[in-house]
Amino acid sequence: ENGVKKENIKPSKEYHERTFITILNDPNNIIYKKIFNVKPPPVPPKKLKCVVTGLPAKYVDPVTCVPYHNSSCLKIVRMAYYDYLENNGDRNNGIVADFLRWYSKNKRRLRSEMLMSEQKVLFQ
Repeated sequence: ENGVKKENIKPSKEYHERTFITILNDPNNIIYKKIFNVKPPPVPPKKLKCVVTGLPAKYVDPVTCVPYHNSSCLKIVRMAYYDYLENNGDRNNGIVADFLRWYSKNKRRLRSEMLMSEQKVLFQ
């Protein structure tokens, strides 16, 4: 019709090839591991534990890089860090010296605030 011929086109058969490799007499899979480059599974990272409670740590203190579980544990870690700086800090460093002056003035207040927050946590 209208000069257009319809041809009967048969679909060509498609062929697929599969190559199978058979490895015999390889009791420990040595040859198999060489051929297919098998690597050991990755080791999962160790879970951090809180240094105060031993529970799984949810956070890491950015100042001391110490893992901790909750805010009360962070306060304990920071107080220990402040005490360490007070006893062993380099007083020739201007930033450390300024901090130690401020800390010596506010030490009692910080400790009482820490104790008050601990009591609130314990009695809730």
